[in-house]
Amino acid sequence: LSVIIENKTVGPVWGHIEDEEGKISEHLGIPSQATRVATLKNYKKDKVYYFIPQSPPFQRVILEFNKTNYEIPSSKF
Repeated sequence: LSVIIENKTVGPVWGHIEDEEGKISEHLGIPSQATRVATLKNYKKDKVYYFIPQSPPFQRVILEFNKTNYEIPSSKF
């Protein structure tokens, strides 16, 4: 399964995709205003997957499949 992630920020975003057990499927580096396609290795329909930005650090985001495009809401610190 492939996931498209778009970085609409003014700086690069580094992060990874992991499943509910913490197993990392893909590491990503996304330049500012760019899009990357990530392939989920060993995808299982019954598992929950997350995109976790590491730099800059943001909240963990659940990846929702079979949905049109959606934006990650900003969190309040």
